[in-house]
Amino acid sequence: MTTTGLSTALSQAPDGLPDAEECRALVTSALHHGAPSIVAQPILGLSSGRVVAYEALSRFSPELPSYSPDVWFSMAHECGLGAMFEARAVDLALRAGVARPPGTVLSVNVSPSVLSSRELHDVLPFDLSGVQFEITEKQFVSDGDQFQMILQALRDRGARVAVDDVGEGYAGLQRVLALSPDVIKLDRSLVTGVESEPVKAALVEAIVRYAGRVGAEVCAEGVENLDDLYVLADLDVAEAQGWVIGMPSPTFEAASEAASLTCQSSYRRTLALGSRAPGQDTTALERLLADLVDCADLDRLAQMTGPMGEHLRCDLTEISFIDPTHQYIQAVAPRAWMPDGAQYPLADFPQTARCLETLEIMTVDLDDPLADAAEAAWMRSEGVTTMIGIPVLAAGTVVGILECSRKVPVPWSRLQLRHARIIATVLGPVMTTLQER
Repeated sequence: MTTTGLSTALSQAPDGLPDAEECRALVTSALHHGAPSIVAQPILGLSSGRVVAYEALSRFSPELPSYSPDVWFSMAHECGLGAMFEARAVDLALRAGVARPPGTVLSVNVSPSVLSSRELHDVLPFDLSGVQFEITEKQFVSDGDQFQMILQALRDRGARVAVDDVGEGYAGLQRVLALSPDVIKLDRSLVTGVESEPVKAALVEAIVRYAGRVGAEVCAEGVENLDDLYVLADLDVAEAQGWVIGMPSPTFEAASEAASLTCQSSYRRTLALGSRAPGQDTTALERLLADLVDCADLDRLAQMTGPMGEHLRCDLTEISFIDPTHQYIQAVAPRAWMPDGAQYPLADFPQTARCLETLEIMTVDLDDPLADAAEAAWMRSEGVTTMIGIPVLAAGTVVGILECSRKVPVPWSRLQLRHARIIATVLGPVMTTLQER
């Protein structure tokens, strides 16, 4: 079959692949061309700014049809050659990996179904120290107990295990953590734009903390700019890879100087701030969130504004519900705790209304001439000069707002904004539950 014919078959197949016979012809042709070839992409340690690992990636000759590596391996599995094809890629990666810098890990991709295959184990050395197996979170494992035994057997020989393609949110996180991975690799959909998207930053930070509880590290994939890299380092993400760090290469190249310097700068900043850094005590944040989840009634929720304010270094904190018609918000802070709390019509506070509509953190400074008149009047009456408002959601629906204010116009740090967003994320389901009681 010609290349054109094969391309047509691939595009017309209902499931995106040719039939088994055509797949076998393609894969056999690829093998005759020496496929796959192996390239290595550096993985940067974000605390040191040094390369700590390389991921071995498969590439295919330009003389072959221009399918992605995923399609090539899918076709191999379609025709019954998947284990052999993956084992060949691992064997070539291990042979090439001998030339990698001392002390670095070699990460190879393996399908869960291939981990127990004879083809793979025939090419593995007994000592797997310095080798990491990447398995994808998107593939279904039918026998979890058996799979755990296979992973443990590889660990007993020195290997590390990474779970790849962990996507946005927590849908698969519990299943991932059940595997007790050494590394959790975040999909690029959660990484790209983390510098400018507080929700992503909050999710990444929460995953980092939960991963730490099971002894796992987090690696960010698909990092393409230095701003995102800086924030990821600031969030305690342990490792990262992507174009801004280094492109895949036939040789084991160093990371870009700009990426290394970015990580070193972030780490030096953390060291300089030390224990005085606002919000750096993540243990305190975890205790705060645990206490928040344990709130049994609205009185206890109102009392939590004090600990929230202490953690976020603010002088006044308010939690407010939004009424079902979105006409007003109603405060439940202790200082305003009357039978129903103070009510604020949203028509008088357009910045607050916009915050609840766009789901962006609101910032208001008293000396800002564009500040809402009613907002500025309220701030003067309370003796505060700067405020942030964080929308509170539950199941994707806005249920209220968390407002934090300061008497002194000290700028809000990125870390404080992220912690405020995390608090608001936990606050949403709590507010909904208490309101229903």
